[in-house]
Amino acid sequence: MRRPVSIRRQRGQVLIILFLTTVLFGGSAAGLGWLYGGNNFKQLRKQLKTVVHEPERRKSLGGILEDLGSAAQGFNESHERQVRGLLKSLERHDATRAEVDRYLAEMDALNRFSRTAMLDLRYKLREGMSAQEWAGLFPPPEQGASP
Repeated sequence: MRRPVSIRRQRGQVLIILFLTTVLFGGSAAGLGWLYGGNNFKQLRKQLKTVVHEPERRKSLGGILEDLGSAAQGFNESHERQVRGLLKSLERHDATRAEVDRYLAEMDALNRFSRTAMLDLRYKLREGMSAQEWAGLFPPPEQGASP
């Protein structure tokens, strides 16, 4: 015979789900659409070929794009490891507040570092392009479009 689930337990499960949703989708390099202007990495590589016509500059800028892709993948993997560690500690049900706070602090530090590193690479890419090439790679948002 099944025991009815108490309201307190349900509330705790809802809080955990909300927390995990925030952790998983709330901040890290995982949501890098903002960095790529809504395009994925492969689309950017193709666009770079159509926007930049000089082979040497294209090769140099392609290297920066590769660095962006590699950094994003590395940060995503690190973030996923941190989330798995946090989940394991929460599944034990005896995790201390200090243990959870340590994971959250590590995740915040990774988020700060990754955003800074990714923006630095994006600015490096921008420095090597004209305004017209940049607009071809990252078209400005349409007027009146919602954020």
